[in-house]
Amino acid sequence: MPQVFLRHDQRAATDISIVSVALLLQGKGHEIEWGTAAVGAAAPKPFTLSAEEEKRWSGELTAAKLDELSALYVQHSSPITDVRASAEYRRALVGTYIKRAANALLPNGL
Repeated sequence: MPQVFLRHDQRAATDISIVSVALLLQGKGHEIEWGTAAVGAAAPKPFTLSAEEEKRWSGELTAAKLDELSALYVQHSSPITDVRASAEYRRALVGTYIKRAANALLPNGL
């Protein structure tokens, strides 16, 4: 099953992520049978969408659909502001990294 893990941190020397995303997609090409993503460092504990919301990964994955999915993950995030990054920056990274992860797994991206 195709999968990718992306993380953003201040420096490569630190083990503390500002945001991380792990994405698994099952399907062929842009036709997705099943998908799930786990987001870390953007809430008190890593999170995924509900089973009902994750069904939105199924079907043809288009740029518009990926925008909607990334917005869902952003809505579910509740990051903190600390010395490494603001909550707003972390939220923006959640959406960006969901899109980057999907594009890394799709042939020729979106």
